[in-house]
Amino acid sequence: MKMRNKRITIKDVALSAGVSTGTVSRFIRNHGYVGEGARSKIAAAIRELQYVPSAAARSMINKDSQIIGIAVPEINNPFLADLVVKIEAGLSRKNYSIMICNTGYNIVKVEHFMDDLIMRDADGVVMIATQGTPKILEKMKAFMHGVIVGQKTSNFDSINFDDRKAAYDIASHLIGLGHREIACIGFHVNAPQTIDRRDGVLAALGDHGIQARQEYMIGEDGSSHPKMESVAARNVGYVYSKWLLELSERPTAIIAINDFYAIGAYEAIIEKGLKVGQDVSVTGFDDISIAKFLTPTLTTVNCDTKIMADLAVEILMRKITGESGDASVERNFTLPSEIVLRESSKAHS
Repeated sequence: MKMRNKRITIKDVALSAGVSTGTVSRFIRNHGYVGEGARSKIAAAIRELQYVPSAAARSMINKDSQIIGIAVPEINNPFLADLVVKIEAGLSRKNYSIMICNTGYNIVKVEHFMDDLIMRDADGVVMIATQGTPKILEKMKAFMHGVIVGQKTSNFDSINFDDRKAAYDIASHLIGLGHREIACIGFHVNAPQTIDRRDGVLAALGDHGIQARQEYMIGEDGSSHPKMESVAARNVGYVYSKWLLELSERPTAIIAINDFYAIGAYEAIIEKGLKVGQDVSVTGFDDISIAKFLTPTLTTVNCDTKIMADLAVEILMRKITGESGDASVERNFTLPSEIVLRESSKAHS
């Protein structure tokens, strides 16, 4: 059986250079006095031994792990993937590495991820569109700095959009085009901002005197949906839209909870032999890069991932360095969003 090579440690570097481990530590973190002769010997030893500090060594040297966790429900969702990439880039510039958990809206998976982060002495975590149970939030508060993206959470800094208003506005837009049979798909109880979007749709329907049809509201709201089978293997938007289009009275418009699901709705509509925009209008959320290149182009809600990512990194760094002031004071940032009208939403006669 082939054995792995022995990992070079800070002790090996110290022995090779003929200095103490404390001197090597001061050299690596560039803090404290190290004589020129010792510096030359340590540098030579590091090159010769090809020493790379382990995570544990970096933690001892820097007094932190340089690790940030990111929990995200669907890493294959283009909007969420783009947000994670931008957050990682910002953290990388600060010499931090990330650990990612693709939660799949599974609370147990989030709990295990939190335990992994604590075990690795992570400095912080970004919870993106991920519901935290009291147990999870308690651990976050006790062991690391946290930022919640996508919803307002008591006792934590958060970044979000006014999802309810955006959904209200996009539903009102469809109603103004003559639509009355409007569906909303893809909300999930473990992603509260999606529940806010559904509630915004329901509020718009109610304010315009339209009775919402239960069969048109399809998602996971904490109660089982008897009509839906498992959607794990397919785009949620496709599965939900396919079911809607089989109804004797199909909706004339579908509001997908995000653009990723809207793409699935396009697939189901086209597969049915119908035309997006003409037979069934479709709208989404997030304005992912491909939205303006779809045929027809997608009406959606623009949410700027760069602003979100930059703000998340800034908040974390200020908390880690102690620059944020009173850590017990929560700060909530509500970012602007706007409806981008395109070809997928058209008048219904």
